[in-house]
Amino acid sequence: MTTPVSTALARRFRVDIDTAWPAGPATWTQFLGVTDLKGIDPKPVNKARVTYDTDGWQGSQKTMQEISPEITFQRDLDATGGPLTCHEVVRAALDAFGEDGTVHIRWYDRSGLGEAYEFYGIPAWERSATGVEDLEMIKLSLTDIGRGRIPITNPLA
Repeated sequence: MTTPVSTALARRFRVDIDTAWPAGPATWTQFLGVTDLKGIDPKPVNKARVTYDTDGWQGSQKTMQEISPEITFQRDLDATGGPLTCHEVVRAALDAFGEDGTVHIRWYDRSGLGEAYEFYGIPAWERSATGVEDLEMIKLSLTDIGRGRIPITNPLA
């Protein structure tokens, strides 16, 4: 048995957004201001599997899986007071349809080891901190377009 010497930090993931999607080859830009990243692991979709043979016990069988990443970020501004490109790519997709209404992201371990995935999703943008004393925070929820998370080589490897 290996003895643990430390615990992984939640902030070990970096998120990038493809600013050229869907028009051209991927151009990755760091998605700045991330304060929370969740929903990046698939969840099973189970269906009941019941027969007379189970003596009244319901069983389940995994038939599909789903994933719904959620990124909470601080809406930072550039030196001129304007919005950051990485955030504006998402805002542009909000009112569009088809591929233009989707975003292409990737997330990976900052250490260069371990997990690395890319994902295509339909964005939903919700202001999550709206009080007068708050910094503007956005909860970005992404709905899978049916590709799931796609394993990639960690770009920092």
